[in-house]
Amino acid sequence: MEITKITYKKLFSLGNYENEQIGIEFEIENDTPEIALQKAKEWVNKNSTSENRRNALNKAKRHFR
Repeated sequence: MEITKITYKKLFSLGNYENEQIGIEFEIENDTPEIALQKAKEWVNKNSTSENRRNALNKAKRHFR
């Protein structure tokens, strides 16, 4: 079986029973599946900083006040 596409998603808890899911899907071109998966994880982590999650949590808290 040849792997041609990688999908990686990560679920972040925002509190108050809310979650945010961030992910990426792309086709593998010149990388091995392991390297492609590592790149996908790095992209998700880079684009889901704790500051972004903290801002979303604060927004949710203000909504329920």
